[in-house]
Amino acid sequence: MTIHIGIYSRVSTDEQANVIEGSLDNQRHRMQSFIDIKNMQDPGWGQLVEVFVDDGFSAKDTNRPAYQRMMKALRHGHINAVMVTELSRLSRNIPDFCDFHKTLESQGAMFLSIKEQFDSSTPSGKMMLYNMINLAQFEREQISERVAINCHSRAQRGLLNGGPAILGYDKDPSNKTTFIVNEAEADDVRRIFNLFLENRTLSRTIVALENIGIKPKAKSDKRNRLAQAGRWTIDSLNFVLQNKAYVGLREVNKVNRNKDQGKLKAWQRYGIAKASWPALIDQETFDQVQYVLDENRKQERSRLDTSTARVFAASGLCICVECGRKLVGQSAHGRNKVHRYYVHSSKKGDDVTCKIKRIKADQIEAKIGEYVAEILLTAGYFDKIEERIRKSVTDSPEALKTEKARLTIELQKISLAVRNTFKIQAELDASSEAIRAVAKELEDLSRKKRNLESELETLKAKEFQQSDVDDAILDLRTHIQAFQRGWAKASAIMKKTLLKEVIHSVLVSHDGLKIQFRLKHDLNQNFIAESLSASADNKENVIDLSKHRQLPPEGRVAESDFHNMGIEKLQVEEIGRGRGTRTPDPPVMSRLL
Repeated sequence: MTIHIGIYSRVSTDEQANVIEGSLDNQRHRMQSFIDIKNMQDPGWGQLVEVFVDDGFSAKDTNRPAYQRMMKALRHGHINAVMVTELSRLSRNIPDFCDFHKTLESQGAMFLSIKEQFDSSTPSGKMMLYNMINLAQFEREQISERVAINCHSRAQRGLLNGGPAILGYDKDPSNKTTFIVNEAEADDVRRIFNLFLENRTLSRTIVALENIGIKPKAKSDKRNRLAQAGRWTIDSLNFVLQNKAYVGLREVNKVNRNKDQGKLKAWQRYGIAKASWPALIDQETFDQVQYVLDENRKQERSRLDTSTARVFAASGLCICVECGRKLVGQSAHGRNKVHRYYVHSSKKGDDVTCKIKRIKADQIEAKIGEYVAEILLTAGYFDKIEERIRKSVTDSPEALKTEKARLTIELQKISLAVRNTFKIQAELDASSEAIRAVAKELEDLSRKKRNLESELETLKAKEFQQSDVDDAILDLRTHIQAFQRGWAKASAIMKKTLLKEVIHSVLVSHDGLKIQFRLKHDLNQNFIAESLSASADNKENVIDLSKHRQLPPEGRVAESDFHNMGIEKLQVEEIGRGRGTRTPDPPVMSRLL
């Protein structure tokens, strides 16, 4: 019987992927050659069916996209053999390899490694395989430990182990492991500490900093978008005020500060060393700042502990369409009672310019609950949801087959060109100019081939999605049934759990809300948005808040199709106190959950 082989290749870094020797192409070439030789010895021995490539992923775990696709192909019977150039390409973790081997045995499949040619069907072969994977795991852990020890040694000498420069310092051009003082920023740092001691709170200090024009040090990543815009946040200011680097100290293993030090190894323990850069703040000023920060934390903790906890069932599920930020729960104390709202998740200094500033929590929670509870009770409605899921998630089998054939032909041409180029390279003198041109040609061919392989793997993955879609639809129906049984009598905490089991997100805009259902986790999340976002002519999955009794008359709109959620004039409120009165700086008591 012909073996249907899936070959798996992996490199840990992008740099390795671009190196000819040991690259992904080299691994592929070796495995293809092995198959060709075996077929010459035994005609019809095996057929290459799938190519799985993980570019820039470690083998410490199985969180690798191509590996997961390979396991899915194995479970579906699309391949019955897995081939690698060496065992460490597949895994460097004993439990992961055990799970992999159990799957092989349950499917009656084979495992082939060119370097370690053991017969895993025999006890001695299985023992050797497990010994090899044990050695691979040992090598990975040894390298990790060696790096950790070296980093710890450098930190104890007050040196840096990477990372960007902080406000008041720049990286030393001649020695990237230390800082040099940035005199202009150093004056700003000293003023920040003095301003905090004057204002006593982070919020008031931020206002003072904005008034005098002191800005944070921008970093080029998405998490620091406000710093790039020159705005302070509670977190960024807190980072400056608590950073021991400003008193010339280097924190070692800061992430382990709150762990039991007795259970950690010597190079894992938290410590403080003298930094290799000069201090900007004297110790007395720094200690005063820490005392004020600690007192503020105690007061805030006391306030939260004595306040009434309020659960927001849809917190984190609601997303503003205009800015993409999540809406979270917030409570405000009015004259006679506490009001619950959903507001933008934002930081100090963030401007909320969206049309909808906040929505009443009772209003949106009640209507979402009513909508989900009625889905299965309305004849044919869940069928429409199922139809949209299938239409968006699955492609036409004919279209898949045609595109797959086209990509396969292109890939065969590129693979042949790569193999021929390898032969040419082997015949050239290593010192010749021609070999550099051949290496460049190989790199170009490799990039083209990786792109084609990526497209082909995506198409092949879609062939297995039909059974996943069936499972996802059944899973969604089951969770909706559980929702219907428990929603009416559920506690606030349970309602939050029930909603998260069914709903992926609620898109909030000035025109209405759109429900996006939560599909099974192994389906691409993009399918959720594509299949369940209502369009102008498809609004079955949208809820009509205009019919809710709490919406004021001026917020009503004309009724539209079933469950259309048009809220074109949804009441938009400013954050204030009592009946919506606006004050210059309203002392709103709020709690984010």
